Amino acid sequence: MIRIICPGKTEPKELKILQDYYLMLIKKWTKIEIIEIKAKSYKDECEKILKAIKYKPILLDVEGELFSTEEFTKFLLNNLNFGIDFIIGGPFGVCEEIKKFKKISLSRMTFNHNLIRIMFLEQIYRAFNPKFNK
Repeated sequence: MIRIICPGKTEPKELKILQDYYLMLIKKWTKIEIIEIKAKSYKDECEKILKAIKYKPILLDVEGELFSTEEFTKFLLNNLNFGIDFIIGGPFGVCEEIKKFKKISLSRMTFNHNLIRIMFLEQIYRAFNPKFNK
């Protein structure tokens, strides 16, 4: 089971359509869901993210461990048995408690949290798709 915990709704609608498309593709191989956190403040967001965690928490963070696509595939498949909660921070980042979790990075560049959802889903799709995963 893969869960992606993130703040707010995916916007604009074009990104939501793309997100739903990748979720549909990935569901051919594994269970996956997006947990959207609605919060009134930074503190509220932190508390709600922490409460939402059910599985092994992994933070997507610019300072996290960088992987090639092949390395990420191995990492994902090796950690999937017990479930993974990937956490994407909002525009103000994440609280110190969440920063203590294992961190991985898609890039040393910073991206909008809506865009990173799509980029990350695409990498998960590549990890499962036999066309890319050889």
